Amino acid sequence: ILWWSASHRVHHKYVDRDWDPYNIQRGFWWAHIFWIFYRNPESAKFDNATDLQANKIVMWQHKWHKVILIVGGFGIPTLIGAAFGDAIAGLLWGGFARIVVIHHTTFFVNSLAHTWGRKAFSFEQSARDNWAVALLTLGEGYHSFHHRFPADFRNGILWYQWDPSKWFIQGLTAVGLAGELKTTPAPLIEQARMDAAIRLLGEKIEMSRLTAYGEEITRRLTTARESLERALELWRRQRDAKLVSLRRARVFRRNAKKHVRLARREWRMAIKLLERLPEAA
Repeated sequence: ILWWSASHRVHHKYVDRDWDPYNIQRGFWWAHIFWIFYRNPESAKFDNATDLQANKIVMWQHKWHKVILIVGGFGIPTLIGAAFGDAIAGLLWGGFARIVVIHHTTFFVNSLAHTWGRKAFSFEQSARDNWAVALLTLGEGYHSFHHRFPADFRNGILWYQWDPSKWFIQGLTAVGLAGELKTTPAPLIEQARMDAAIRLLGEKIEMSRLTAYGEEITRRLTTARESLERALELWRRQRDAKLVSLRRARVFRRNAKKHVRLARREWRMAIKLLERLPEAA
């Protein structure tokens, strides 16, 4: 827990740069698996994980992780195999084969999800949303969102997106075993989505100014941006209003959602107009 969390925080801080432990710029296979064969002395300091070092369970697991690996990762599967008359099969399939499969599917987050997919929330970073990786990793394939909003407990933010980890955490909250879950305000999510798409379609948007659709596209994009700015303002006001009046906070929240829907509608209309450009040209 301690080692992986500290390493992952470094990855987020320096993503796509030299200090990123699984930097995709060094190549697909480096990001996928070769990085684990490189010993970085700095990785043992855990300076960025003082909060975890104060957690007794984390430190207990850090002290005994090798024993847990041997007993839990290999011993238990062997015993289960022995109970069914074939200890070697239990070790090979429940131990080694399982570990190989789980490690490679986990490493797809560092390699595939930084190579193939859609940069839905951040055009600058290599992280991408990849539904196939999400399917294999219980949700972590929605990696563009995760990198843009790493504090959010979710990966897949839409109800139909495959993210069992999110549902499991919500279940823990329902029974009192988790709390204070961090989520990103909807206006910020839409703003990030729009900014990424505009960067991706930048050349096409510029070209549209020379066409009959240019004025309307610009107007709709401007309306969408203004609506999101208004939504963010209302979202902040509803957060402050919670301290005074829940009823007033609900009004601000409802109006914020209305402006988000307006921004989304204007943005989609602008995209539809952009799709007509090749025919218009």
